[in-house]
Amino acid sequence: MDPVSLSASAAALITIFVQAVKVLKQTIETIRNAKSFLLRLLSQTERIRIFLEQLRALTAQLGPRAGILLNFNDSGPKETINELHAFVQSIAQTPALIRIKVLLNRSAADHLVERLHRHEEEIMQTLLSVAASAAVRTEDEIRRIREDAILHSRITAPFSSEAPVAVDAPDLQADNLRPRVSGMGNSVVGSVDSQKKSSIPSHWEPSMNGFSSLQISDTQTLAEEEYDDTIPQTNDDQSHVSRIPKESQDFMQDHDPESAIFEADLFNNDESIEVEQLSKLPVWFGDLSPVGFDRRYLALRDKLSDAAYSGQFESLFQVLADVEHAYAQSWANAPRLSRTPQQASGWIPLHQAVYMGASKDHITRLVRDFGSLRLLRTAWTSSSELPNRNMTALEIAMAIGRWELVDVLNSEILYPISHPILTTLQIHFHNLIRSNLSARPNELAALRLPDLLVLTELELPMMWFPLKSEGPTKSPRMEMRDSGPDIRKEKARERVRGYLYRLDGKEILVKTFNIEREMVKLYRISEFGHCEIDNAIAFHI
Repeated sequence: MDPVSLSASAAALITIFVQAVKVLKQTIETIRNAKSFLLRLLSQTERIRIFLEQLRALTAQLGPRAGILLNFNDSGPKETINELHAFVQSIAQTPALIRIKVLLNRSAADHLVERLHRHEEEIMQTLLSVAASAAVRTEDEIRRIREDAILHSRITAPFSSEAPVAVDAPDLQADNLRPRVSGMGNSVVGSVDSQKKSSIPSHWEPSMNGFSSLQISDTQTLAEEEYDDTIPQTNDDQSHVSRIPKESQDFMQDHDPESAIFEADLFNNDESIEVEQLSKLPVWFGDLSPVGFDRRYLALRDKLSDAAYSGQFESLFQVLADVEHAYAQSWANAPRLSRTPQQASGWIPLHQAVYMGASKDHITRLVRDFGSLRLLRTAWTSSSELPNRNMTALEIAMAIGRWELVDVLNSEILYPISHPILTTLQIHFHNLIRSNLSARPNELAALRLPDLLVLTELELPMMWFPLKSEGPTKSPRMEMRDSGPDIRKEKARERVRGYLYRLDGKEILVKTFNIEREMVKLYRISEFGHCEIDNAIAFHI
């Protein structure tokens, strides 16, 4: 097949794969106790989509070059994607009770995973052929493409405060990197390079719960066990592997999501939580009213704001250090509290430090050591001092001529998302919060709701928005240090209250604690609004 035709064919396949990923994801998130074989299918489908994107781009770059023909037959992938499309559509359109029975039948999904893996091998072989026949990519670059596809198709627990990681792939041998002119029968197996292996563990700890690491394959639901005798099963879970080459067997075992990365708390919809885990995350200090906080907490907040306002930077850093020791939390993004929260300025220590002439070293320390958010804007500024009402620290620096701070305050956008989409997501998120707190107008009036833009500068785009707990408490951190571990966990379950939220592509995932009657609720927010879900999943970022 010539490169132009292959690029057009890949583009057509991608359109169907995108829809399949969307429907599978929605199905898994909206069905309680979704089956692990659907996660395997989702991961493999996303991986093929990524590979097809690379194939489309590379072949489009080749263009109609004379004499270049690629040994790729798209009839197999088309047949598979048609079956996949029919499978996901049947799940999406089937009434709930019947859908559960459909999900219990894993044979069709396992068969699709096997076929998708074969197509992955074929695509990889074609990419290597491109590297051998044209100068657009090297073999090392193709290797990296495969590694990235494997990494970013991994399914992770979205509300873990630990960085999600991929499971190591088997090593690529040099001989296996040579394109085989005889056909597409054998796979070229990719790997995570040795440097990545040394820096990334093969698993990650459960977040915000007290459970040990456990794979989903070890925790089947009673519903699944009840139907096991009615489900067509192979004699051996790995029997389907025997029909493909040995190196493919090894690959599937090493890259099987079900056996590698899924934990008991994958969906993060349990009712337990460790306050210490939340304290590791950047905090949105949106509760601007001092009412309900204890005296020690209020004294520290005032001391912090006073030091920043008066330019006493050594005192400022000492307060930040004291707070980290006392509350295991950074207050670098904490504004001054106000008896009239609607009139609070929203200035954080970084804004004040820039305006009050702090040295570049002090500014750098606030950003790098304490996590000051460079994209966070003031709620208002005085028109006699600054030109605009809502300003970032960088805008303040430029307005007052502190050009030496530009490189420190110029934030790197790690997760680009269009402004209209982000604005729409923020409106829906704010509407969700207003709906949740509609019976508490006084509390709602004291809140400055989250600005989602700051998520885009975070390595892990997730933040914690704490609210005051229902019962008496010493601080948002709670009085955890004066009791034993079991009592601390119980207090955490009862008292932690707020919104945990994160970016997921062009959507937002939200996990609420003690906002409504249920202790934990999960939501996905898209351009079209918010939807309550039973499970939350995300691909590795």
